[in-house]
Amino acid sequence: TAGESRKLNSELSSEARDSGDVIEPSLTRLGPEPSGSSSIEREFETWKSKLTPIAQSLGNIFGFQAATAELKSTRESSVDKCAALLWNTAQLPEAPKSGVEAWAIEYLHSKMFKSYKRYISHTGMNFAPRGVESLASAVSSDAKLCQLVLFELIYEESANLRYTPEFMLFAFHLMASAVSAKGTDCKAVPDAGLDFSPGDYVDSIVKPLHQFINLHVRSNAPLHLSLGYDDINETFVDMSKIQRMLSMEAESGTSSYARFRQFMRFAGSAQDKDQSLSQVFKKTYREHLGWMTMYVNFHRQFTLLAVLFHLMVVHAFHGLKRPELFSTAAVTAAVIHMVIEFRVLVFDRKAIFHSRIESIARVLFALVILISALALVQGIISGTVFAVVGTPYLMLIFLNIFG
Repeated sequence: TAGESRKLNSELSSEARDSGDVIEPSLTRLGPEPSGSSSIEREFETWKSKLTPIAQSLGNIFGFQAATAELKSTRESSVDKCAALLWNTAQLPEAPKSGVEAWAIEYLHSKMFKSYKRYISHTGMNFAPRGVESLASAVSSDAKLCQLVLFELIYEESANLRYTPEFMLFAFHLMASAVSAKGTDCKAVPDAGLDFSPGDYVDSIVKPLHQFINLHVRSNAPLHLSLGYDDINETFVDMSKIQRMLSMEAESGTSSYARFRQFMRFAGSAQDKDQSLSQVFKKTYREHLGWMTMYVNFHRQFTLLAVLFHLMVVHAFHGLKRPELFSTAAVTAAVIHMVIEFRVLVFDRKAIFHSRIESIARVLFALVILISALALVQGIISGTVFAVVGTPYLMLIFLNIFG
């Protein structure tokens, strides 16, 4: 109320300390305890009352950490965060006056799951059992609320694996494919094999993968042999490796999550390299330290600046009298491009563009440009003939530079 606000401002002013000419209120004091009398608190509690049963049911299914008498757990933390996000969303200026709860769920879900939809579209992944509408494919407002809570539970317990977003999306898809939701009542699909004790997700999934990453990050192996977060992350877009992780029979149940959990528990503790996580997680990019790495990473900027400089030199000496000479900027671009492609294809063993075939084709095109430039210097061909080859190549280079 206005009276309580004036009282709080008075208390803050009385605690202010003099710092020169500026009076600063103390920001270290605790605010007033929640009383449940304000509309904000009541709306917040309404969201929490909807979210708590979802978090508890999903927590029991997948073994997310449970609260103790002294401490709250992942479940309570996820409920608090989701409730805050949904309440804040409902306060946006564009929120409707009626049906605001369903609108807030839809709006927040569309924002949070945009990357997930792209991930599923890119991989073509679908591990939901046939004939069952799983949470992964459900589109009702209640189902989307369950999806928000499930992803937040995964995020809360994944620790540093949060920096591997494709893993997060993969784990969410496996879990969502293994449960169904009637309203906000989440249950495991038939024969899913899901009923784990609290803490199982951390013990079975997070710990083995985190320890594997930590082993490589802290190792003294050369950079091009040591795995990093990017290498782990890119594994979860490779369907052949994903299928390998899901090929092991689970102790109970047939769901994809149960099989993935079994693989992580077995491979995470295996001593034989051929049976450990190393059988799946490989180096996806051979990194090398040095100036050439920076040159490759910023090749578009270097190419653009070099080509523009070439064009400026042509204009400085010839102006617009011989426009065909502007196409000779293709020679500069071709030299740069061949150096980059040689480095990437030979040392990094990876195509800089969409495929190795495309990269090799571009190298051959650049070679044609250099041979044509040599013929131009020798007087075998004219500038006009060279422009027929050089201009399309320049256009290709600029298309690549500007995406």
